[in-house]
Amino acid sequence: MPVYEVDDACCKLAAGWMIEQCGWKGRTWGKAGVHDKQALVLVNRGGASGIEITRLANEIRKSVFMKFGIWIEPEVYLNEVKNKAMVTKYAEKVKIYNHYTNYKGRLFVKTLCDLFNDAAEVQTELYKVDVDTLNAQGFTWMLHRLHILLHKMPLKEEIVTIETWPSGIDRLFALRDYRMFREDGEELVRATSEWMYIDMKRRRPLRLPENVIAMSTEHNIPKLVLAPLLDEKEFGGERQGIRHFTATFDNIDFNGHVTQASYVRWITNSLPFGFLKEHVLTEIEVIYAHEIMPDSQIHSAYRMEERGENEVVVWHEVKDETEHLTHCQAKTVWMKQG
Repeated sequence: MPVYEVDDACCKLAAGWMIEQCGWKGRTWGKAGVHDKQALVLVNRGGASGIEITRLANEIRKSVFMKFGIWIEPEVYLNEVKNKAMVTKYAEKVKIYNHYTNYKGRLFVKTLCDLFNDAAEVQTELYKVDVDTLNAQGFTWMLHRLHILLHKMPLKEEIVTIETWPSGIDRLFALRDYRMFREDGEELVRATSEWMYIDMKRRRPLRLPENVIAMSTEHNIPKLVLAPLLDEKEFGGERQGIRHFTATFDNIDFNGHVTQASYVRWITNSLPFGFLKEHVLTEIEVIYAHEIMPDSQIHSAYRMEERGENEVVVWHEVKDETEHLTHCQAKTVWMKQG
């Protein structure tokens, strides 16, 4: 690797050489790319947004880190959050493919969570607080609470828009909101969430960084308001059913523990098939308490209560195999189909 001595105490590495060794020189990435003669220069191939340029820069930095263990810091100043007009909602169109849906042709709620996470990841890259960037520094995000209100689930082959934005700060929690709507503007889903900034080595929450606080508060985007659904005092009583699951390889995320979407899948899949066949999920709120590690045996239990002719409320608890450790609690609302 080319090295240039600055003085007796330090030296300068050739960032351009490392980028070229990772195969980026002359490469096109969407509407952006890397100059074919100078690997340190990013170019707009035509129509690339600032977000796309920043995403390309982050992808390059990640690949250099993976190959050489070196995290490149950009020399240019990224004008991130200076006034309230600069933070905007991130939106992208998504096609609901067949494998995203259940046998009724409706989007899986687990896949909905994955799509929300994908959209949020794109926006956090702009502010250099995405998961890969944080992981390289020894930090990560961990979900504490998720609340989803479902007016309608999109159907297979539909084209919908997902939008997301950082919506505020509450103590140690960074808040993030989501919406999904049809091309005619009809809202299908809205959701709120609370995230903790975690020290990966100590597995403990930290105070939020200044740039996270700035991007979450220095804008004029209204926060979504959902009436609280889950009251932890309501839990207890006789359980009506339980299913057992194992945390397998495809349940594990970048932090080495079970994905938050897998919790949601185990919560809904604990219910009898006959019930799921006749009812549609309209609301879910989950509080995540303890992480689940690979190969863990999980017990997902529920208790139901009918509310009127068509509505059913269900309380859920996901525990370890000893039944002593609660991994999450949730409450769901279901409507019987006509």
